[in-house]
Amino acid sequence: MSKGQNTTAKGIRLRDEVWEWLGTEADRRKLTVNELINEYLGWYKKTLEEKRLQSYR
Repeated sequence: MSKGQNTTAKGIRLRDEVWEWLGTEADRRKLTVNELINEYLGWYKKTLEEKRLQSYR
């Protein structure tokens, strides 16, 4: 990702520091940055759903 391109394929704007961390984490886990973002978005969506369900109890 070249400097100045701070928006993901899904249109999410991220700071340069976040892109740097994503690149490092993706390399460490042998994923692409987009795969890593999708994994975290899936985790976040699941977490929100679990919290929503807990609020009904």
